[in-house]
Amino acid sequence: MEAEQFDVDARAESPASDKQIYLMLQTLLVDRFKLKLHRETKEERIYELVVEKDPPKLLLHAQDDGLPPLLKPGDKPGEIVFQNIPISRLVRLLSGETGRSVLDKTGLQGSYDFKLQWARTSSKPGQEDPPDTSGQSIFKAIREQLGLRLEPQRGPVEYFTIEHVEKLSAN
Repeated sequence: MEAEQFDVDARAESPASDKQIYLMLQTLLVDRFKLKLHRETKEERIYELVVEKDPPKLLLHAQDDGLPPLLKPGDKPGEIVFQNIPISRLVRLLSGETGRSVLDKTGLQGSYDFKLQWARTSSKPGQEDPPDTSGQSIFKAIREQLGLRLEPQRGPVEYFTIEHVEKLSAN
């Protein structure tokens, strides 16, 4: 399964939340790939995202402007612009960057607009250029630029174990 890649083109019939999209994707994978898996939780090293400076350096997004959530490259190398983004999306990005699960312990509600610039310390799959390590680490960047902090902890991490999967059949 790691050697084969698939492009799955699916569309929701109407606007859907992230949670609804994940449920629809799960149904699609079960239907098309006959995917069977089970979940288990283990105690692992994690990070908790907490507020370091009260208030944090985040601008609450105006709720009535109709703009969709957006992450895009900024004007500077290593910069990402977050527009109308809930903290849960930042947490997912931080989990990928740090290699550990990150739990949101900020208590922040709503969506925010902010920029974040840091030096990526590892290459991503398919990335040809070496990472730029000349800037701030992700830890220092969120502390200084956002007023948040990643605290190392031990906590529950959910794992999925694939029990069965079949090669995709033609449409």
